[in-house]
Amino acid sequence: MKIGRSLGKGERFYDTPELVRKWADAIPYTETPQKYVVFKPLHLVGEKELPDLIVFFVNPDQLSVLVILSGYYRGRALNVVAPFSSACQSVLLAYQEIEKEYPNAILGYFDISQRNYLSKELLSFTVPYKMYKELEAGAVDGCMETPVWKKIENRFSAE
Repeated sequence: MKIGRSLGKGERFYDTPELVRKWADAIPYTETPQKYVVFKPLHLVGEKELPDLIVFFVNPDQLSVLVILSGYYRGRALNVVAPFSSACQSVLLAYQEIEKEYPNAILGYFDISQRNYLSKELLSFTVPYKMYKELEAGAVDGCMETPVWKKIENRFSAE
């Protein structure tokens, strides 16, 4: 692979074109049954349609609670992965998790060529819908009901 003149050295995510190819070959591309991927707020999703994925844009405090809740019903330490990919690709990588018995959440938006479009405090946290339902259920009895979380939560209103 030869880097074209117009790209110069590109975005410099990898040292050599060979490492770029190695990375590109390792990305787990997944075919989706839909022709298009539509992003819309959850409250606008109709009663008869279920989303495939839920994307949160979270700050470090929110990320902390989501990482904890990701394992609340599982007793496992590794429930969230942080692969490097383009910003939108980090969301779409969650498609490979949909059919797994214990899907992982995908932490993303590390692509520095896109970071300037998102608040510096935010990252994406994407989960299959079934994992979202686990997070939602765990929020009722889990760590979000503790005095420590209430102190952290109060920081949101102070900002």
